[in-house]
Amino acid sequence: MRKLAKDHTMVLAAFRHSLGQPGYVAGCCIDWLDENWSKIDSHVRETILWEIKAAIATNLAGDDVYRRVWGLFLERHSATTVGRKSAT
Repeated sequence: MRKLAKDHTMVLAAFRHSLGQPGYVAGCCIDWLDENWSKIDSHVRETILWEIKAAIATNLAGDDVYRRVWGLFLERHSATTVGRKSAT
């Protein structure tokens, strides 16, 4: 249980660091999330999706390119994750 909690904390920390950051780190994070999405706890997945929606809505997801990339990530994964209310 303790290791699992640490893993979830690290996933969220890495994601939060990359959201809105310029450079390649966002792409690396998105690639990793895509590859591991089904292995991530549903509550963590819901949190990630909610935070992306909130960042896009408040213009904190980066420039136009990164907002578009995070938006595409949302499109791929929102249908498979049910949960939190809308960020807007």
